[in-house]
Amino acid sequence: MSLGTFRGTVASRLALFGRWPISAALMRPSLLTPVTSVPSERLLDTALRAVEAARSVSLEELTTRSRGRGPADPGPAGAAGQSPPRGRSALARLRGREGLHSPPRRPGIWPGEHYRLLSALVALLAPKTVLELGTATGMSALVMKSALPEDGKIVTFDVVPWNRYPGALLRAEDFTDGRLEQRLEDLSTPAGWQANAELLRSADFILVDAAHTGVQERGFVRGFEQIGLANGPIVMFDDIRLWGMLSFWQEIERPKLDLTSFGHWSGTGLVDYA
Repeated sequence: MSLGTFRGTVASRLALFGRWPISAALMRPSLLTPVTSVPSERLLDTALRAVEAARSVSLEELTTRSRGRGPADPGPAGAAGQSPPRGRSALARLRGREGLHSPPRRPGIWPGEHYRLLSALVALLAPKTVLELGTATGMSALVMKSALPEDGKIVTFDVVPWNRYPGALLRAEDFTDGRLEQRLEDLSTPAGWQANAELLRSADFILVDAAHTGVQERGFVRGFEQIGLANGPIVMFDDIRLWGMLSFWQEIERPKLDLTSFGHWSGTGLVDYA
């Protein structure tokens, strides 16, 4: 490596720890990387149709439910219309955990949030079996259930019961019709994926929205490959542009499509397991 290349590399990485070039209510470090695999025709067709359908999706009922479940929505310019503080280092920003357990107060914002796209995907694919890896507040599960066919079912996995999760949107009545079930298991472990092997093989659509570090997600993918996703589902990975997820997303060799511009600001990726 030449001295000039070394200096350029150091300067580009040190920049992350200084003043950031933009100011927003919520920011995370990210990186643009070259494409490592191309999407399948199925992914392209599904994405185009889902984006068009998302334009007419309404999530007003869920928006109403989410009100009062977290800190006030600061709006585009921050609280009370003022710009958020400037000059914080990347380390300080990374340590900030405000809003981690709070559902978005405006889930219908699209693009920016992925919920309208998620609803459109489920309506378009009409899956009989949906798996969600990471229940959290339950917002995604509720969105998917609202678009699920009558004979469909969602099984959502987490290590925390839904009624103990801070800021949970789920209610007991959301489970009474049998179309939504939570299982307390970690599918990133051999014990987890082996205990749910039959369910994994029957999945028609999978949403992965868990730790967002790349570590747990690699465990999920190992399970997918070992057990085999017999129905060839489309798998949607959330937050693929977060720092910890970048190398994980690059490692996926199956047909994939980065749909961030029409999904979640922090990254939305589709992978074809057909």
